[in-house]
Amino acid sequence: MADNCPCEAVRELKEIVSRHDRQLSNDHTEFAEIQKDLQYIKESLDKRSRINMNTLTAVIQAACTLLVTIIAAKLGT
Repeated sequence: MADNCPCEAVRELKEIVSRHDRQLSNDHTEFAEIQKDLQYIKESLDKRSRINMNTLTAVIQAACTLLVTIIAAKLGT
């Protein structure tokens, strides 16, 4: 008779649901950590890209200044 008791089945289902809730909570936390890590990597790459772009801009500006100075010197003589 105890094997057919719906109370036991309900308890088992509640345990299963509870286990699934804990697993979903853990998975959500792990997903949030992965998402945070990916965001950090993206920001690091964006920052590195900006640094490279700033360096490139500085080099181009220096080259243009040098060219203008040379042209001005040639025209002045």
